[in-house]
Amino acid sequence: MILGLFNRKKTEAKAASARARHGRGLPGPGDRSLCAAKAYVRPWKLIVLALVFSLSAPGISMALVGKSRHNFGSLSPAEVKSPDNTEICVFCHTPHNSKPETPIWNKELSGENYDVYQSETMVAPVGQPTGSSKLCLSCHDGTIAVGSLLNLPGIATTGTFAVTGPGVTPEGKISPTSTSYIGTDLRDDHPISFDYAQSYPSNTEIKSDTALPSEVKLDRNNNIQCTSCHDAHGTDFPKFLVAAYEGGGLCTACHDKRYWDTLPSIHRDSTATWNGQNENPWHEDMGAAGYSDDTPQLHSCMACHRSHGGAAGMNLLKGTNPGTGAIEDEEWTCLNCHNGNVASKDMEPLFDYLSRHDVKGVYASHTPARENPGDPARETSTNLGLNRHAECVDCHNPHGVRNGNHEIGGINGNIIGANSLGGWGVKPDTWPVAGEKALSYLEVDFTTLAPGGDNLEGYLCIKCHSYYAYGDIPPSVPSGNADGSYVLESDATEDFNPNNKSFHPVFDQGMNRPPSTANPNWPANGLGLTNTFRYVDWPELGGRTDWYRVTHDSRMTCTDCHGTGLSTDPQGPHGSDNR
Repeated sequence: MILGLFNRKKTEAKAASARARHGRGLPGPGDRSLCAAKAYVRPWKLIVLALVFSLSAPGISMALVGKSRHNFGSLSPAEVKSPDNTEICVFCHTPHNSKPETPIWNKELSGENYDVYQSETMVAPVGQPTGSSKLCLSCHDGTIAVGSLLNLPGIATTGTFAVTGPGVTPEGKISPTSTSYIGTDLRDDHPISFDYAQSYPSNTEIKSDTALPSEVKLDRNNNIQCTSCHDAHGTDFPKFLVAAYEGGGLCTACHDKRYWDTLPSIHRDSTATWNGQNENPWHEDMGAAGYSDDTPQLHSCMACHRSHGGAAGMNLLKGTNPGTGAIEDEEWTCLNCHNGNVASKDMEPLFDYLSRHDVKGVYASHTPARENPGDPARETSTNLGLNRHAECVDCHNPHGVRNGNHEIGGINGNIIGANSLGGWGVKPDTWPVAGEKALSYLEVDFTTLAPGGDNLEGYLCIKCHSYYAYGDIPPSVPSGNADGSYVLESDATEDFNPNNKSFHPVFDQGMNRPPSTANPNWPANGLGLTNTFRYVDWPELGGRTDWYRVTHDSRMTCTDCHGTGLSTDPQGPHGSDNR
């Protein structure tokens, strides 16, 4: 009994000493292992506290926390820290007087009403932030000071430690100029606080929640939260990420983009580098220090997207308008690379010509959706007809596209080029009688360059330039006639209907294909009617020899006639000064 009393007195003396040390902001005996937010915690509470940590954040490494930017104690190696306190965990956790609905949380939660992420292709509804995401936002939305605590160490009272450093306001809040600032507008951030299970299989470009790797964790309600991608206690990867995002590692844990791995896209494998001119296409520095070794292969998904700070409502695209410096229009995501500074060909000047598919003149017009669960994301015919526009992704699928135009000439000269792989078009269900337009269509995907694969380039064009898009009310041609007069578009399925008496062979082989011996005046070289053709060898075409493959039995594409007027320009229907 006497021994028990002695031990109790000894324990109380140690506790008093610990309380005194904590009252002065000094680390107590248990700080290294527990980093206690209070000066004295009874042994059974230590066990409970340790259990809470082990359940809420498996594998916490105090060494990682101490070395991370989330160490705001005065001994922190980070630039942003408090001169008032040496403790680490206290800035987030306390064993007493915490927010009762959160894991011993030592801060008030923001009462802000957030603008949340929205997308036409997202199936699961996104509401206000919940769970651990609210904890993250209590600092990262910039409304509450980092050092504002419910329970200061040593005294059970609310207060604020000063926190200073780059990216922190005089009030100790994360500044809008900081890369750590999220703000209250979450429309430009990866969606959070939604039921992941509602996304799959309605969206087949998302993996099943049963197939996620162990690093990516859903919360107890099966919701994606900030902690699905970030571990606030520190990791071996930048930005507290739970996995590397080089090569798309973290993104592809959940996302299974159509064609990305199956075709696969040139954007997945490209080793092109930035030449250092004009807009920097990389918003993260990956690989070795500096941007000289960064490539699309290395950046993968992050070459075009930003998980935070992307274009609002634009699938988090990150294109930067060089004129304003703002992240906005979809086309700049493409043109920041396809301006000759990463990709070899400079496409940007083509969209300044008189007649053009005006990708730089429209914004937020490309709005794909899923008509039925499991469908690929496509624009509706109604949107194509009423909301007339042209964006890069109307013709090119960045997740499936590869290098190369179609091959001119030959009986398969009307097939798409590799730069249209992953795209889609529409095929007339049945061709009507001569002189009539098609009224019924089938949607077709371009997955092959082999003949017979429902992969004619004309199918891509008529999804906009036919009854499929605008019905019986054809729109005007933006460039008008050559003399500038007003003109309406014709329906390409009517113009090139294979049942017509005569047509350019866009959808089928031409009608005029006599045998090579039909005319005794033709040279006996087996070319037949092709002998009467004047090959396209005009000087302004710069000696393009691919036209010499065109013969009287060849098929052709719309872009054999519609494209740039200069041979030095990249080919395709992007723009021309010829109407």
